Amino acid sequence: MRIQWIGQCAFQITSKSGQTLLIDPYQRVIGLPRGEFPSDVVVFSHRHIDHYDKSAVGPNSKVIEGSGHFIAGDFSVLGVKAYHDNQEGLLSGEVTLYAITVDGYRVVHLSDLGEAPSEESLKRLGRPDVLLFPAGEHTTISLAEAKQLVEYMRPKIAIPMAFHRPGLLMPSASLEMVQQIFPKHRSVKWLELQPRQRLADMTE
Repeated sequence: MRIQWIGQCAFQITSKSGQTLLIDPYQRVIGLPRGEFPSDVVVFSHRHIDHYDKSAVGPNSKVIEGSGHFIAGDFSVLGVKAYHDNQEGLLSGEVTLYAITVDGYRVVHLSDLGEAPSEESLKRLGRPDVLLFPAGEHTTISLAEAKQLVEYMRPKIAIPMAFHRPGLLMPSASLEMVQQIFPKHRSVKWLELQPRQRLADMTE
């Protein structure tokens, strides 16, 4: 399995057989460039412009959106409803959190989570091998809340998303702020894991 961060909350996951899943491709109007990432499966967590670009959907792509359990080729996708704010969606609506299982690994994507998920939701999502969590702070949980959630969910690998990048027109926490909250970090362009690879040594 290979995970590549595209920008904002967009990632492409590639299975060992070469099938691809793209989650939350953003519209370029947010100020960030974005290449083309043709994918077998395209997943949307909600329809805000920094998470939803229909032009990323190819003619043969399977689209997954909303809560429920979906099977698409090598990917098993579980969607769990959550809120974009801490007022039960009154301000910003709902989002979908996803647990994506591929090649024996569980990847959990927390979208623009606005409050800590319920115990039931966390139980359904399961313990992640890889956790993709929001670290933009302004329209999601705070960095302090993100740290608490990461510590609670105990992923083997945690990857922040939605922090500020040059050109981004949306308010967000800087990468330096994220690094201060998570001082033990490594910088990588992509993450590639072999089937049944032990991840314990990657959490130090």
